[in-house]
Amino acid sequence: MSEPVSTASSFPTQMPNAYLSGALAPTQDEIARSDLPVVGKLPRDLNGMWVRNGPNPMFPPASHYHWFDGDGMLHGVRIEDGKASYLNRFVRTSSWKKQQQSGRNHSPSYVNARPLEHLQTLAQGARKGGADFFNKANTSLVWHHGKLFALWEAGSPYEIRPEDLGTVGPDNFFGKQQHAVTAHPKIDPVTGELLFFGNSLRGNSVRYGILDRAGRLVHQTTIPVGRIVMMHDFAITQRYTIFFDFPMLVRPLMPLVGGAMLRYRAERGARIGILPRYGSGDQLRWFDVEPGFLFHVLNAWENDDTLTLYACRFPGAPGVLNRSSTSRDQLQLDASMYRWVIDIKSGRVVEGAVDDRPAEFPRVDDALVGAPCRYGYAASFLSNDAPALVKYDLIANTSQRHEFAPSQLAGEGIFVPRPNQVSEDDGYLVSMVHDEADDRSEFVILDCRRFDNDPVIARIPMPQRVPAGFHGVWLDGRSSSSA
Repeated sequence: MSEPVSTASSFPTQMPNAYLSGALAPTQDEIARSDLPVVGKLPRDLNGMWVRNGPNPMFPPASHYHWFDGDGMLHGVRIEDGKASYLNRFVRTSSWKKQQQSGRNHSPSYVNARPLEHLQTLAQGARKGGADFFNKANTSLVWHHGKLFALWEAGSPYEIRPEDLGTVGPDNFFGKQQHAVTAHPKIDPVTGELLFFGNSLRGNSVRYGILDRAGRLVHQTTIPVGRIVMMHDFAITQRYTIFFDFPMLVRPLMPLVGGAMLRYRAERGARIGILPRYGSGDQLRWFDVEPGFLFHVLNAWENDDTLTLYACRFPGAPGVLNRSSTSRDQLQLDASMYRWVIDIKSGRVVEGAVDDRPAEFPRVDDALVGAPCRYGYAASFLSNDAPALVKYDLIANTSQRHEFAPSQLAGEGIFVPRPNQVSEDDGYLVSMVHDEADDRSEFVILDCRRFDNDPVIARIPMPQRVPAGFHGVWLDGRSSSSA
């Protein structure tokens, strides 16, 4: 296992930047603790490991800083035979190693770099090996062909040892094509395939590909988009792959003249693209929809020639993409759960919000990705609404909320089915919660069957603060103990 590091003495615990304070403030110590205290009782049938990725700068930023800029840090909570343990590790990327050697943060902010910094960044990246030189591996994780990968959508995946969260190294798991990989690949639970895409700053296109269950590249094609947009996520069904051309435009050279790299332009329109799973790029069909923006998809499925899609949609530019970050009020994740129903034959689209309350980081039972589902889950945080974990009934068009104290922030909820699951919601929702009032974090386990009736089964206080992060996975007991 990699030797733990600590740079806590070199980094203020609170800084006058909303992305570096409160629940988002970083932690530098890497630790491992076993036999953690438990409030309540851990379910005996819950055995495995929760692992979550997120940005955590090792050293103070030289100038500007955005939440997306931090070094990848993995936090793991292992539950086994009624006991719990915790460990955390930085992802040892090339960028992390360079900082460790130099003792300073060399990475600029991708949304707020000064013109000279941006030019220096482009030049340095070109000399040192391209965009992957700045790869943070800080966004999400995926388990496929017996391996765990940390992902960042502008670079290569990094393989991680699940038993100790140590970094094996970069892995170009999509074959010999040298391009970035989305932070949100999809695993087909039936075929075992991994589907992915990669944004390109050249040619106004994306590359789309499929790995079989053994990790072999079996399909790849180029999809023309016609413009460079921030395409963070996509969706799959049994027969189709779905892409989003929404008007958050990427302008990579604008920072050279002091402009923003991202600009939302509603008048440029929005569309959803549907491609046969093994189709070529010229087979993709676009369907016009109301302008907006989305980071994350809940799920999608088809019924004959009708495709149903759920995602968390922003009506305009997300507040969390603001260039200025001195106020917590600017860090808004005010998306809401939204549904599109597309008639593939006629081209007709019916769309609308499921409700008007904030929701982000949506998840379903992983066994139902790309298939019809009744229940979905999301988190409500960094908004003006009460912090909560939310359960959606997509058939009844209702939702149930488990709300937390105003000072608490609940992250992404991951659904873990019971071993002998008898219904779609027969399982647990697990999440990390940080309380800004006492600057402490705890891992919570909710019973999804009684979501609106005191669903918390157990809480595990963490031995150190766990900053708000992004996305994670649940590894069952076998996967988390051996690679």
